[in-house]
Amino acid sequence: MRVFSRSKDHNYFTDYSNNMTDKFLKTFLLPAALIFITIIPAFSLGGYSLSIHTLISELREAKSPIFIDNKILFTYSVGTEFTRRVAIAFDTDNYQKVYPLMKNEYNVFFIAREIPIETDYLNYRLIVDGVWTDDPVNTNNFLSPERVKVSRIIIPRSSYEQTVSPIIGTDRNIRFIYTDTTNKQVYLSGNFNNWDPFMLRMKEESENPGTYSISLRMSEGSHYYKFVADGVSLQDPNNPDKAYDSRGNAVSFVIID
Repeated sequence: MRVFSRSKDHNYFTDYSNNMTDKFLKTFLLPAALIFITIIPAFSLGGYSLSIHTLISELREAKSPIFIDNKILFTYSVGTEFTRRVAIAFDTDNYQKVYPLMKNEYNVFFIAREIPIETDYLNYRLIVDGVWTDDPVNTNNFLSPERVKVSRIIIPRSSYEQTVSPIIGTDRNIRFIYTDTTNKQVYLSGNFNNWDPFMLRMKEESENPGTYSISLRMSEGSHYYKFVADGVSLQDPNNPDKAYDSRGNAVSFVIID
């Protein structure tokens, strides 16, 4: 029998040197110019939420950018090559600031950045051991006027507007909502379906691209659940009621009266 304990999010923050300075080859705006760019801290002192911490600790390979807890999680897998440093730069900074990624125990580099508001997309590039490149796990990319490949992530409006999930309707009808990039396979998994990760497919809303939802009629009591987006298990970022099961897996819960 699974035993659940409720918990609150806690901060996760990894310290690193603020004095690290690298020389990068800037190929995006001035392909022939060499410039020095100072590495700046990637995270605020607020750190990571429990949801992001849990997701990062479980990642064994890079995934397409993930929207979680009002942030975008970017990842890069080392693979078989020995990679020392990975960083990311955004067009919102004119590629003048470089944010270093950190690495989990499975050698997956990661960084979580705030979702930019009132914009439809975000362009970015990775810097892998000093070489500028696009994101290999993001299929959304294009060639710039300078003929370099740039990665792009579409920002669904619902990702930065306040979202409530789940929504408890009349007659115990519950609507679960998850926001991410478009064209993902998202499922609802919970103790009400024996944690099957493929039974309850969430449908992407045509009027709100990147928003996935499903409605269920549920019995009274406590229901524990999580989302599974392209194989990645996630707590509901819009539900403050968090919990873990007896195995330490992070989940969300809703109580139906």
